[in-house]
Amino acid sequence: MKRGRYVSSKEKRRQQQLDTAFHEAGHAVTALLTGSLIDFVTITSPQNDTTGRTGTTRVLLTSALDLIYFLAGETVDKKRQVADITPEEDDPTTFIQRRGRFYGSTDVRAVLDFYATEGAPLSQWTDRIRALRRQAEDMVARSEVWIKIETVAHLLMERQTLRCEDIYETAVDKPLSQNQLNELNAYRASSSPVINNGDYSLT
Repeated sequence: MKRGRYVSSKEKRRQQQLDTAFHEAGHAVTALLTGSLIDFVTITSPQNDTTGRTGTTRVLLTSALDLIYFLAGETVDKKRQVADITPEEDDPTTFIQRRGRFYGSTDVRAVLDFYATEGAPLSQWTDRIRALRRQAEDMVARSEVWIKIETVAHLLMERQTLRCEDIYETAVDKPLSQNQLNELNAYRASSSPVINNGDYSLT
């Protein structure tokens, strides 16, 4: 009987961390491309978790926030064939399968947190999520965007945590403006960012 290649626990952890880096890079790059600013993006796991599965992308909330970035992470997972996403997963009560393990679709639930305040019926939320997912898929499929996601993912593997200043020009092809820097500095001065469990933290 032919056996597969032995994969060490170290290799498994590195692959999990790489998966997380790509997932978070998807969130970060699409957020920047759609006009939002991020505080930071990290693949450092909280609470001494050594699996590398948990990452965070903190995006500054503005009235112009585009929710495409919420679903870009799982879209990147699907493109890299590390997640199987089915139409039923537009429902926040379902789950996605990632590398043989099941995780709640926190990306979808985060979108619903925004929609819930509008009082719209669930059927409308589902339609909106499907539309957002199509937009995320279209954006991630663009070769120039995928190159940016790959670049940020590999930077994350090297440095673990990146601030907006580290990746903005890579994602958007221009430097941060002084007004954007002022906005970031004001945000950081008025908040106490903490890396939380989950795909990203919104404050």
